[in-house]
Amino acid sequence: MSQHPVILFLPGLATSEENSSARIAKLLAYKANLRKGTYTIEKIGSPSTDLLDGRRIVRTDTANPIPVVDIHTVEYRTNLDPIGPEIGVARRVWLNFTYVLHAGWPVIGAVKRRRNGVTAWKAAKTWRAKLQIALGVVALTFLIGTMLFSIWALLQAADVVPEVILPTSLSSAWRLGIGGVALLVLARFKSIAEQAAPFLRQMVEYTQNEMHASSATLPLAAAVDAVIEEDANRRIHLVAHSFGCLVAYDFLYPCLDLEPDLDRRHKKSIRSLVTMGCPLDVVRLYEPRYLLRKRGVRVPTLKWTNVFIPADVFGSDLPGGNQDADVDPLLDIDVTSCKFTEEELTLWTALRWKGFASHNDYWGDLKRDNCLHVVMQHTWMPEIEDLPPMAA
Repeated sequence: MSQHPVILFLPGLATSEENSSARIAKLLAYKANLRKGTYTIEKIGSPSTDLLDGRRIVRTDTANPIPVVDIHTVEYRTNLDPIGPEIGVARRVWLNFTYVLHAGWPVIGAVKRRRNGVTAWKAAKTWRAKLQIALGVVALTFLIGTMLFSIWALLQAADVVPEVILPTSLSSAWRLGIGGVALLVLARFKSIAEQAAPFLRQMVEYTQNEMHASSATLPLAAAVDAVIEEDANRRIHLVAHSFGCLVAYDFLYPCLDLEPDLDRRHKKSIRSLVTMGCPLDVVRLYEPRYLLRKRGVRVPTLKWTNVFIPADVFGSDLPGGNQDADVDPLLDIDVTSCKFTEEELTLWTALRWKGFASHNDYWGDLKRDNCLHVVMQHTWMPEIEDLPPMAA
């Protein structure tokens, strides 16, 4: 008899308690307790150094406790940022300049032209797609700003220009007059740009550098190997959110010449993939070659379910996508998409930044709805069909 299944969770880029297998386990157990049975959570070790925060959900209302599912976080993020904090100022300037170039051409190409002479704005069939186009321009602006700030730091280090102390509050800026207010605006832009730049660089490097993307899938491959080595009959379910969806996708749909085929044990063990807030539509808007480089799925029996919030600007309603099919068709991918919430992205919700906040609305605190019933359907509770009522 095979053991209970295991969930390998690939989180988004942000490191937080919410974005962890521990949180996912807590929400799953809570949702299960609202249905039938009594479920508790135990901490467990991980079979691989690439797996963190091991948790086990156990049913305890039986004569003997029954393990239901193990959940681990796959830590793929450690080597993603191509610019580390320890590099020199001059090297940082050069790398920032190259990322501006690498990001600039896809953004300009997506905005100005597409296949068959159709512009991206015309091809976009939803407000989400239109906002994704605008976001590309904003992202490029942030990268250019980060490059200019690194050039200024280099000039300061060489004593070519004096050091400028930027104000940190409106009151201190106002005492300096209009120039001080302008410096405050520059300081705020600098702060936002420097926070956004690592994520943008990661996206550029990941989608344009096949070797870099392939290396990011290595922790997942090692984790799957470790689970199978413990028990070849173990059922493995991949659950991914945000950037983690790209890593799972690249593992299962690798580039033509980089990854070998999986052996029989892997194909038997990997049962399903659940993606939430998958940014694949954003990627193929700016990098259509990202899909063209792929070969078929490495697990032919894989069941892929994609959960998306219509108001999520980074999410994807696969397989249709946010672009007209005649302009940018999604390649041969067998995926079932389902909506979580009916809120659409409109101009008004975009102005209220709802399109960004929705990216983190797939789960939250215990008393908020979440879409993890989809995960439960694939693992141990196939009869669950919808969200249970939440506690008051």
